Amino acid sequence: MFGLRLISRILRGKNVIRNQSYGDSPDMVYDEFPGTDKKAPVVIFWHGGGWEKGDKSGYQYVGVYFQKLGCNAIVADYPKFPDQTFPGFIKDSRALLEVIRKKHPKSKIYLAGHSSGAHTALITAMKQRENPVDGVIALAAPNWFSVKNWPRWEKVFTDPYESKKQETYSYVENSPKSTKYLSFHGANDITVSPNGTVKLHEYMMSGGINSSYKIYEMINHYLILGVFIPGFLPSAKREIKKFLDV
Repeated sequence: MFGLRLISRILRGKNVIRNQSYGDSPDMVYDEFPGTDKKAPVVIFWHGGGWEKGDKSGYQYVGVYFQKLGCNAIVADYPKFPDQTFPGFIKDSRALLEVIRKKHPKSKIYLAGHSSGAHTALITAMKQRENPVDGVIALAAPNWFSVKNWPRWEKVFTDPYESKKQETYSYVENSPKSTKYLSFHGANDITVSPNGTVKLHEYMMSGGINSSYKIYEMINHYLILGVFIPGFLPSAKREIKKFLDV
């Protein structure tokens, strides 16, 4: 993680507009990395950290990556536990989405995230039935929670494990069919099992939703973020460009 923060200090975006507010909390702020024009696709990125840690300053390289593709990139902060719990994370993410839609009314909108941020991006997209987003890029998303590790997350989700409200699968059936999904996961991820990514893909495909995924050998939970680093995981970069049509 230290190496990725260092990269954020080295890679600099152009004309970055920092700490824009999208709500009442001091944590509801985002940085925007302007793309080729205001009508270019927008990618909103939520960082990981188990819903408890992290901030946008460590993920500036993500904004730089999408900006260099010509997109308008949004790298967001958000209220975390104990100040926020699920489903409050989704309420906050939808508030950000509304702000960005008003700012870029003619742009395609894509959501993206890593780990807990990918969980937020996925569920946010699946709940946008009336005004769907165009796509989601999910890295190392926690799509299911086992009984064994549930005590670690129970405080964040507040509902009992059996409710399944925390599972991304629970939102697939009623999600918009027009939104497409691209998922990446590391085969060596011991923090979040890649099996959940495969299972979610299969569930979405059976429901007629456009989904694709890639599991990368020798990649762990954090190295998967290398898809946004120059020279690393070039095949994933090609998939992202194709997905965004840029």
